[in-house]
Order: sequence, then C-alpha cells, then structure tokens
Amino acid sequence: MLSDGNDTAQAEAVHSFVWEWHLGVSPERLWPCVSDTDRVNRLAGLPSVTYRTVPLEGGGSRVYAEIRLLGLIPLRYREHPFEWVENHRLSVRREFTAGPLHSYTSRVELFPETHGTHLVQTLSLWVRWPLIAPVLKTVLGRAQFSFGRVYEGFVSEMLHPSDNTSPGRWRSSVEAKTARMLRQISPPPDRDLLEKLTRHIATSEGRRLRHMRPFALAREFGHPKDEVLAVCLSAVRAGALNLNWNLLCPHCRDAKAQYASLGEVTPAAYCEGCNIDYEVEFDRSLEATFSPSPGLRRIREEIYCVGGPGNTPHVVEQFTLEPGGTHRADHNLPPGAYRIRCEKSKTYVSIRMTGEGTEIGGEGGAKEDKAPITEDRITKVRIAREGFVPFFIQEPAGTLRVNYTSEAAEETFIVLERAEWADDAATALDVAFFPEFRRIFGPDAIRPGENIAIQNVALMFTDLKGSTRMYEDIGDAVAYGVVRGHFNILSGEIRARDGHIVKTIGDAVMASFKSSEKAIEAAFAIQQKIGERNSEGADNPVIIKLGIHTGHAIAVNLNGGTDFFGTTVNIAARTQGESRGGDIVITDSVRREPAVEGFLSQAIFREDIFDGELKGIEESLRLHRLWPGED
Repeated sequence: MLSDGNDTAQAEAVHSFVWEWHLGVSPERLWPCVSDTDRVNRLAGLPSVTYRTVPLEGGGSRVYAEIRLLGLIPLRYREHPFEWVENHRLSVRREFTAGPLHSYTSRVELFPETHGTHLVQTLSLWVRWPLIAPVLKTVLGRAQFSFGRVYEGFVSEMLHPSDNTSPGRWRSSVEAKTARMLRQISPPPDRDLLEKLTRHIATSEGRRLRHMRPFALAREFGHPKDEVLAVCLSAVRAGALNLNWNLLCPHCRDAKAQYASLGEVTPAAYCEGCNIDYEVEFDRSLEATFSPSPGLRRIREEIYCVGGPGNTPHVVEQFTLEPGGTHRADHNLPPGAYRIRCEKSKTYVSIRMTGEGTEIGGEGGAKEDKAPITEDRITKVRIAREGFVPFFIQEPAGTLRVNYTSEAAEETFIVLERAEWADDAATALDVAFFPEFRRIFGPDAIRPGENIAIQNVALMFTDLKGSTRMYEDIGDAVAYGVVRGHFNILSGEIRARDGHIVKTIGDAVMASFKSSEKAIEAAFAIQQKIGERNSEGADNPVIIKLGIHTGHAIAVNLNGGTDFFGTTVNIAARTQGESRGGDIVITDSVRREPAVEGFLSQAIFREDIFDGELKGIEESLRLHRLWPGED
C-alpha cells in the first residue's frame, strides 16, 4: 500500500509513504535480517555511504554522511542515532545540508500475525524543492518494489535454505585455488569442515568475508569452536587467510582500529564515536577475525549503513530522551545481566534479571511477570548530572517496566544492552593461549614492556598431590607417564568448556576461563574423571588439588609468550593451596555469582565454609570447599 499524507497547508512540504508486507516468518526470525541495515540497503540498490564523526565537548559525537546519486551528485546529511526496540521496530532520521530534501525519517515496524509478520515501513520526507514532489511517488514506488524484494528474499532464504556444500555445485577458480591452499594444512582437518570453509571463502559476499568470526562460523558450519579456530589459524599459515586483531570500544563495541599483530597493540585507545578514552582489555577489547588473502579475493570496502541494529546486536533498545523529558518503556528481558548507559555519563545502571517468572509465548521469548502493573512495580531511572540513579536493579526475568526521567540540559541518548559480550567473539583471551596459535604465531605476543588489562577472568590452579613421593616410589619414567596422563585429562576437560591452559609449572596447571561458571563445570568434570580413573584400578592413583578465583588481571609478555599477573592470580594460586585433594576450593565472590549458583543448584556435592589466611593477602578470605559427588 502506498499513501501520500500531505493533506493540510502546513504539511504540504511533508510527504509520507506507508508500505506493507505480510511475511511468512515470525518477527523474532525476521529481525536479524531486517535490522542488518547495511545489507538491506545494499540489496535494495541504495548507494554506498562515507561517514565522518565529530566529537562533542562534554561527551558523545555527531555523525555526518555523504552519498552520491548516480555516482555523481553529492548529498550530505547528519545522521541521528538509530532508535529501536529489538524484534519490534527501528527508525532513523537524517537532516540534509542542501539539495531537494530538508530531512526524512524511515521507520520499520514488525507486528506478529498468526502465520508470520506484518511489516510496515513508513517514510516521511520534508521537501526543500517543491518541484520534486511529483517525482517522489515514482521514485519511491521503485524503492518499495526493491525493499519488498529484499524482505521476501529473506523469507525465502529461511524457508528454503540453499545447500552451498552440494558436491555438484560449480567450482570456481577461487574455490579450486582455496582448496589447494587449505590441503597444505597438517595434520589434515575434518574434510567436511574444510569443504565448508572453502565454499565460504569462494562464494560468500564480500561483507561476510571482511571480518570472519571463527566462532560464528563454527555455529554456522555445525563444528566445535576450537576445531574451526584451529583450522582458521592453520589457514593463515597456509596463505589462504589473514589474521587481524580488531580493537573494540567497550561502549559501542564497534571496531575502532585493526592490527595485524598483538605486538602492535598499546594499552590505551580512543573511540571518536563515543568520544572516550579507554583501557584496552584482553578479554573484551581485542577480537580475532580473519579475511581472505588478497591473492584469493579482494574485498571491496563499501559501507551502506553503520548505525543500524545489526551493527550492535547486543543492544536491546535505544532511544533519545529530550532535555527534561520522560520516557516510559517495557523491556522484555530473559534471565541475564544488562545495563543502561548514555554517551555523556561514565556511570551506568547495572541490571540483573533472575530466572523467575512465567513463559512468554513465541520464539526466543523471555519470561513475563503476570502480576498487575502498579506504581510501585515501575522502576524509576533518573539521568542526573552526577550520573544514573539507581546504580543497580534486580527483577524476575520478564517485563521490566521503566520510567526514565532526564535532568540533563540537552537531549540524551539512552542505550539498554546485554552486559555479556557475544559468544561469537574470539577474544585475545581465547586465542592467545590456544595451542595452534602458540605453535604458529609464537612471536606474536604483547609488545615487551606493555601490560594489557583483563576485565574479568576466571583462573584455575591445580596441583598433583604427593607427586614428589610418587617419583621416589615408582621411578621417574613411570611417574612421568602418570603425570602426562593426568595432564591429558585436565586439558580435555578445560578445553571442552572453552578454557585454555596458560602454563604448566612442574606438575601444576594454570588455566583461564571466560566465566566462573565454566571454570566450576570444568573443575567438577576433572575431579569426576580423576575419580573414575582411580576407581577403575589404575596402578598409580592420583589426587588433584584444585582452586578457583575470578577477577581483574594483567596480561603481559613473558619470554615470548602471554601470561597473567596481579592480585587475582595470587589469590587463585593461594586458594589452590588450601585444597586437600579431591575437593574444589573457591572464593566467596565466585560462590555468590548467579551463574555459579545456578550450576551448583543442579550438582551433587558437600560444602564446607571456612576463612582462609592466604599468604601474601592481607585480609582473610571466606572460602568454600566443595566435595563433588557427596551429599
């Protein structure tokens, strides 16, 4: 449907057009495609865009852009921040400095239907040149057809996915050359994985190849993350791929710089979009991505949109709040950690949605609180001069009803986002301790003398109890075999939970994990496997001492490799020293993490709580000794 809404004299310069489609998939399935505005605009035939960011005094920035109609006529405009509610709607406003338009807004809304989605796209154009008005219907009629073709193409892809790995498919010269290069990898990887990676490199559109994320490819290919990362690293050595380190801003999480080596990274960085200086963090700021080598494919660096939701999928909702204004929002949030922030404040509201409530219908639904809406159940968030009030919110998962009030003298851009970073990001914490990375890129470590912070890392220390006596009793050769066998058990369980062995010290192991929950899972699995080994009649039973602590740390270059230092490391090591063997000792802060509590609520164990005096730590720490398998 196409309607022209210029009924009054005042609105003669404003022309509104409404387009509607009924699409056969749910809003939740359609949203990732529709919200990827860079892809949508490119497929719809819109021209590419060049962007310029201007930082503002007091924080934040403005974005200016330029497009060229027919490749010749420049149109310059200011792009206001996109506003959206995940799975429901998105909109943007652009103000032109010259040309036929003053400004226009585009709004896309997704309404659920019994058999899919009612998509409504509304364009409102403020015309500077009245003579152009008669042409608008013709031009936008063509645009409506183009966008409709794009949206219907998305649905067709979902309902009838093509098999890009079909053996009868035509093999291009790029595909054949890629296959030859990847066959150099030794030892040979899984054949199915190699074929899928070859096809992806040879046949995918350029935008999917500029920053290939190995963990995202693992999900797409249906292979383990470690396996795909190992193949990508080996493909660099074979000359098929390039490895790049993207430097991500902790606020917008956009890539602000790219490095070919970890050794080029410095501890401090600046984001002109957010207009902030920030500390580079090993587990959050540095992401490893891959791209085809120029000898295989040259990727054109064309951008069609940078501000859409698809560029920041961690953002649930964002909107602009007028000076002194108020805004009411109902956020449907699954269990997890979230935060509310704005570009002009260094503080933020931390949100914890717990796993209580009742299910919401539909795909990927959160849990909805069915209690009646009363004034005392509405969370009030105030944007004050000193920052946000309150600093912390905890509610059952479901509908978080928030009433925002601004005391700022200017408009404020509010963002509600998931606090956890995407599982698809292969950070430096994932890659730097990966065996294949160390083997292939040994010298590619942090610049000597530089330290890079780690926002949050879970560290596990283990030790083999009585190993000195074992060497004396059974001899060096036999004891060494026992030690290697126990290392294999530890390594397998650690890597199965996305952990990495940082180093071995004699019979001891230091391992890192992205979360305490994964570390606890690995610890329980290790003690279980060691117990099974001993109970099956092993000639030389072994007992493992194990401790875990989570916190901030510093990544440093040591002897050409990467290592951790800081108080967190010291506490984790001392915690292991409190272990008696067969148990797991964790700090109180780890025990109280919601994800750890969730795991332990399903586990069988006995728990002892005690205060430990840890060497080198001034204050005593509350520790928890867990005995897996005991009631």
